[in-house]
Amino acid sequence: MLHLGKAKAPCQIPTYETFKKTYDPTKKVGVSPRVKHFKEKLEREIHPDDPWFHLKRHTIRKLLQSAGGEVKKTIENTEPKDRKLRLWSADFLLEAQTVPDIKPYVITIVGKQGYGKSTLTNALLCEFNLADASPGAKACTQFPTKYVFRPGPRGKKDVHVHFLDEESRQAMFTELLEGYRFYHTMPPKERETSTDEKTKAKVAETVFGIVMDVRNKETGAQKQAKLTQLLRPAMLRTKETLREILRELLDASKQRIDNARADDAGVAHSYGVVELSRDEVRANATKLYPIVEYVVVAVSSYICEHNIVLIDVPGVGDADHIRMSKSYAIREHAHHEFIVAEPTRVLTDLDTIRLLEESIRMHGAENTTLVVNKNDDIANDDGIWATIRTLNFSPFKELRKFREASLSCHRRQQQKENESEEEAEEYCSEEEGDEELQEVEHPEGDDLMLRSAYNKELTTFAQQAFITYRESLILQELKKTIKAEVQIFAVAAGKYIGWLDPMAQDPKWTTKKTRIPHLRSFALSLKSPQNYEIYNRHCFRTLPDRLVDKLRIVLAGHQDDAAYSGARSAYEGVIPLVKSTIEADFEELLPTLLPQMWLKPKDKKALLKIIGKVVWDWGRLPWKTFDKVLREQGIPIKSGSRHLKELAEKKHGGRQNMNFAILQKMMPDVDEWKDRFYAAVMHFRERLKKSILSMIDPIGPSFQTQLIGDSLLKHRVISEWNKTHRNIREFLDNFEDVLKGLIRIIHVKATSETDIRGTICQLNHEIYLEASQVERGEGTNKRQRNACRNGLVELDAFDRTFLDRYEDCILTFCNTMLVDVFIVLNERINRFLQDYLKVMQDLLESNNEEAAINPDLRGEVEAAIPGLEATVTEVQDLFPKPVEEETVEQEVEIPPAKRAKAVPTHSRK
Repeated sequence: MLHLGKAKAPCQIPTYETFKKTYDPTKKVGVSPRVKHFKEKLEREIHPDDPWFHLKRHTIRKLLQSAGGEVKKTIENTEPKDRKLRLWSADFLLEAQTVPDIKPYVITIVGKQGYGKSTLTNALLCEFNLADASPGAKACTQFPTKYVFRPGPRGKKDVHVHFLDEESRQAMFTELLEGYRFYHTMPPKERETSTDEKTKAKVAETVFGIVMDVRNKETGAQKQAKLTQLLRPAMLRTKETLREILRELLDASKQRIDNARADDAGVAHSYGVVELSRDEVRANATKLYPIVEYVVVAVSSYICEHNIVLIDVPGVGDADHIRMSKSYAIREHAHHEFIVAEPTRVLTDLDTIRLLEESIRMHGAENTTLVVNKNDDIANDDGIWATIRTLNFSPFKELRKFREASLSCHRRQQQKENESEEEAEEYCSEEEGDEELQEVEHPEGDDLMLRSAYNKELTTFAQQAFITYRESLILQELKKTIKAEVQIFAVAAGKYIGWLDPMAQDPKWTTKKTRIPHLRSFALSLKSPQNYEIYNRHCFRTLPDRLVDKLRIVLAGHQDDAAYSGARSAYEGVIPLVKSTIEADFEELLPTLLPQMWLKPKDKKALLKIIGKVVWDWGRLPWKTFDKVLREQGIPIKSGSRHLKELAEKKHGGRQNMNFAILQKMMPDVDEWKDRFYAAVMHFRERLKKSILSMIDPIGPSFQTQLIGDSLLKHRVISEWNKTHRNIREFLDNFEDVLKGLIRIIHVKATSETDIRGTICQLNHEIYLEASQVERGEGTNKRQRNACRNGLVELDAFDRTFLDRYEDCILTFCNTMLVDVFIVLNERINRFLQDYLKVMQDLLESNNEEAAINPDLRGEVEAAIPGLEATVTEVQDLFPKPVEEETVEQEVEIPPAKRAKAVPTHSRK
């Protein structure tokens, strides 16, 4: 049993005396205040401790709008020859007043059907019934639904449906049609035993019926007859007729999309009644779910306002593989995943464990969060004390003592109050005429109410402590199961929704108790540092450059610079030098980027013996089953063989897959190789970045030296180069993400079960083929087993074992991927430099074409520059100042013989 002392306790257990000092009898205990306005609710939420949420962004926008107003009005009255000022005026709002678009941070909410994914989505959005939620384990989410921010008043929402394009629809219809044709052209005996093919055919028929609109009340019978005519066996035999069926399906799907009016064009057509059409749009999309890619719901939600995009995907366990394929495609492009689990079966639910493993493989453990929903089921008010009865450690042991003592006092006070009421009734019946004795004071009544409130406070504390204990217990067990550490939150989304419902009665669970605000705060903190950095860069770099300096450069005199041609020639000589240096560095570093998988020959020999033992175990199966394993090339097979089931459950964790068992034995070595490969790639990235910047950084100072004077052309050349230099540095900084994605792809290629067909099975195809053709013995297949084992363990014609071939395959794949990424890097850097060469020529031509600025206008614009500078300073002052520490020496009177060091004190500026 895990001791809670290792976990973070919610708070210190309040004693009765402490609670009595802070108790407010006018405030309801255990009930959150119900407020009407959405903004007031958010003010009670928990915010991350991040400067982004304290930044006055609306004030910044207003300052920038007012700052350029007067200058913009002045420039709008310029003469046609003042072309540069007109361009500055036209670009002012776009460049200076508008902060660059912040890329959204996508969080997918994934889980099994019935675990409350849609309820959790509603809770995070602070909406009561926005996401479709189902009371049972049904497919309430028919397609991925994205929730994005909608500017404007709160409460209004827009819905836009994104259908599959024609190419995607054609690919889907082709696959479905092929499965339908394969099943209906099979011999009748095989058709009876082909369960999978039958399921695929039924799914295809259902999709075709939806596309052809066979359930239409008016024309459904005619369209059903047409579909039956198209799918008759005679039409499934030739390619020409199949193409005709495909063409009819494409035309019908396009017609249904046009009639649904659920795409962007349809919504724009009915925009006048968007509040009425919002539910109709979603209803129309639900009817056409096979050809819907995803739905975008724009909502004025607080979490979406901070560039967080939530995606509610169909739940795992859905029998419709079309919905599942769309979900997987959406998940691959997400930045973070919330895996929703059920509180009583977190550690035993294989689907949840599989989702966690997939998410860690796709996004990493740091971008995977386990959300245990429906927490009120295991920590409700009535059953929490029975739940913690067997937990004999702190703080549950102390909690039970506190509660027993409080209940004992409560019962005594209740008994005293009952006795006092009986005495008061007898006394009042004897003195009915005396009005002064009609009311009897009961000071114990206040204590009784206080005791009741204290008992509720202890119940709340017990719930929080038990939830924290469960989180730590689950986290420790998950480390053993998935061998990774992920974030975990235990929430009660349903109780939070009950708090949001204005028609519901006062709930017993407060918002803080549901822990939804904590989860929302965590989600907001994932994107806030990047948002703050973008605003900081805009206000401290872009504004001075584009707002003030650019205007000052425009007002500078026009004169040609004789040193321009020399600077351009020197720059042209740098471009091929940069390209050749990058190529030389890559050729030098490439051999160090591909470390060997098995460093010691002894380790390789030991692993080959283990692989031989795995093949020996599988070879003990009867011939029919083992032959099927060979023919299926290691794919998980469905077989009624008792021997196969026992072997898989006993030795290989329920995996009916021989190649997967081989891969599991290799995993420790492959993981170690992945870490060494990652370190080598990161070292390559740092060295290559330093090499590129060592040649590019001196270009700007060289322009300062070569271009003499203070001409407009010089300012323009240096300003444009600073932009190019900044773009190159940003590209090199973001290149780390590209390399991390490359490493993730390579690791999946090397270790993922889904890619076994492309690695191990492809390598061993000839071995399996030869082994299956060997004459088998009686009973078990000893000869086939030995042939397969020898092919995997012994040397081939090129003196390589199976491990050598596997390593060559992976390293060849890595080499190809690295070369492709390097080519992209080199071409992008070269394109940056070549584009600037064209910019230099354009600057010279525009410099010669422009005339002098109107002298009257010059004075007006120059007079406005100090106001612009003051505005930029005011905007920058809105950002929190970095904390600087300074040491102040304090002279202390100390005897000369024992002179100590001065004591430093820290002060903040």
